[in-house]
Amino acid sequence: MPGWNKKVIAAVEIVVLVIIAMLYTEMARAHARFALDGVVPPRSTSAGIKTGPCGDIPRSLNPTTLNAGQQITVEWEETINHPGSYRIAFSPANDQGFDDNVLYDAIDTQDGSDVPHFYSATITLPNMACEGCSLQLIQVMTDRNPPTMYYSCADIRLVADVPPEDVQNLTAATGNNEVSIAWEYPDSTNLEVLILRSTNTITASPTGGQAYQANDIIDSASAVYVGNASQYVDTGLTVDQTYYYKVFVLDEQLRYSTGVEVQQTIVDNSNDTTPPAPVQNFTATADGDTMRLSWENPAEDFYKVIIVWDTISIVSEPIANTSYVIDDDIGTSHVVYNGLGNSATITGLTPGQTSEFLPTGGTNEPPELSLVWSQNGMPVATIYQDRGPVTITVMINDENDPSQATISWDGTDSQLQDTDALPDTLTFDPSVLNLGAYRVQVTVADNGNPPLSATKTDSIEIVSAYDNSSGAGSVGHIGLLLFLLLLQRYYSWRTRKI
Repeated sequence: MPGWNKKVIAAVEIVVLVIIAMLYTEMARAHARFALDGVVPPRSTSAGIKTGPCGDIPRSLNPTTLNAGQQITVEWEETINHPGSYRIAFSPANDQGFDDNVLYDAIDTQDGSDVPHFYSATITLPNMACEGCSLQLIQVMTDRNPPTMYYSCADIRLVADVPPEDVQNLTAATGNNEVSIAWEYPDSTNLEVLILRSTNTITASPTGGQAYQANDIIDSASAVYVGNASQYVDTGLTVDQTYYYKVFVLDEQLRYSTGVEVQQTIVDNSNDTTPPAPVQNFTATADGDTMRLSWENPAEDFYKVIIVWDTISIVSEPIANTSYVIDDDIGTSHVVYNGLGNSATITGLTPGQTSEFLPTGGTNEPPELSLVWSQNGMPVATIYQDRGPVTITVMINDENDPSQATISWDGTDSQLQDTDALPDTLTFDPSVLNLGAYRVQVTVADNGNPPLSATKTDSIEIVSAYDNSSGAGSVGHIGLLLFLLLLQRYYSWRTRKI
């Protein structure tokens, strides 16, 4: 049965190939690697790297940060059981020097057939700071001749085991029942701050290695902020109460600085209508899509600075007793800074586009007013008793938005009864009035910070259309005669042409 034998042989060959493939698949996923969820996760998830020192795999972008000299427990797993040993070594940079810095070397004592096997060892890291250091795990398989080795590497960075420095240039100011605090970080990276608040001086300190969040209590102080911002505003505070704030810097290892304290007393400034002086020496330097701003704050009556930005001339200013945050709109302009500092960096601008920046805090000026007269829809200098309704319009020249101004005609002669509902005009019928002079007064309050006002007063006189003393009648008659003469000359010229 030759055909049948060939089928059997073919089937056997297929089985053999499947077994070989399974063996190669098992080898491909073998044999050891750092634990994926361990303290030092591996650079690669592969457990079958046979090329040292790290399989030519590039360093990751997010190394694990540890303390120099720190003692850690390293975990790894064996995916296929083999007798042999394990070694853990340290490289200070560029995956070099592992043989000179062996941290652990031990015989594999797990002989069970269940896989994976899980291992752990406690090691002490070198007492040195490094940014590009790494750990290497080697599995040595002694059931091969010569022994086979598998590699797994983990990327780390070691930082000095010292707490961070305190914040710099810590400032605080009060206004509108709130306290604003601003600071600068020391020259380091990946830092945050913890701010404690109390109604007494703060002696409490955070515990190293412990994380805190807002509303946590440390002794008698309350945590009001944890984060990486450079300013904080504490709102809803009580008038006449003194508040103490202590700012601690913390790093990735939850080490805390000594802390710096400031205090502020909340005062009732609801009757303060005097604006602060404007900032001085305001400068702007462009660099691509970035604008660097700097200025000098006033020495007295100062809370904080709001900077608005626009691509056109800025006419609107913040409204008194109104709080703003970054990205709020004020008219067509946008708030890009709100704080106590004296510099700001604005990014994301369009290169080549003109930008306008306005720091607020005392630059508001009262409006300038003028009055325009019209009768029966035409501008006039003289008002006649029987030539139609009269409209007086107030013209407002102000850095703030005139459409947001408050206009009052109080003080105007009561006989001039306004017949329209427009706030910037006064319309009346002169035919119901006696000849003579009348008082007109208008007051305009703008929407500046704080609002400022101006008053314009004038006098009008209503005359009769037949009052020749004004000379208007004779001038009108002469104008009419001149018009008729010109018309007659025109038709005479047309007749000669025909």
